[in-house]
This record gives sequence, C-alpha cells and structure tokens, in this order.
Amino acid sequence: MATMSKKRFVRAAGYVFTWELDPSSVEVDLEMHREDDAHRRKFFVAKTRCAPDRDAVYARAMAMVAWVRSLNVPARRDPQAQAVMEQIAVTNDRLARLRARAPAAAVSFDRMLEGQTAAA
Repeated sequence: MATMSKKRFVRAAGYVFTWELDPSSVEVDLEMHREDDAHRRKFFVAKTRCAPDRDAVYARAMAMVAWVRSLNVPARRDPQAQAVMEQIAVTNDRLARLRARAPAAAVSFDRMLEGQTAAA
C-alpha cells in the first residue's frame, strides 16, 4: 500500500514554498526557497508559520513574496546568490523592526552579537 508524503509545495513568483500537511496542528511551518532549475536544488530564503489549510498557505506565500520584493534586493543570475541576498535583506528588516519595537531587547541582542554577555 503506497503512502502519500505529507510534504507539500507550491511555486509562486520564482519561489518554492514548502510545508508539511498536518491537519491536527493549529499552525505549520512555511518555508520560502529559491529554486535552481538546472541543478534541482533549493536555497532557503525565509520561514514563517500559518494555518494548515491551502488558502492560508497561498495567502502567506503571496505576502512573503510582496515583503521580499519590497526590500529591493538587486537581481542576481545565480539562484543561490539571490537567495543569500534575500535572506540577508529579510534578516536586516527583522532586526530593524526589533530595534523600533523593543530598544532594550535590541541592545541585549547587539551585546550578544559582540560577545559582551556572560556565558550561561
């Protein structure tokens, strides 16, 4: 008896979005990747969570595409280089939002990055 994989994907706007089908959970992880057609490889860009139904996945995928495109990452020919640039832009945007919302947490985060916090 063949079993169906719980891994699902959708392609949209040059990205591949993957998630695991789990109707019993409240949210699933949705990963955004760039795909290299020539070598059949995927390169991670970002990850978020959404409801486990297909409509929610599509809506969140389109929102992620709009967000990444709004960061004005210059186009690259190599899918891996493009994914890395987009991942850096997403991380930078998330850090900028952290600094705006929680300055104290941002200072703690900066100290951790600089190695100024005591090891636990």
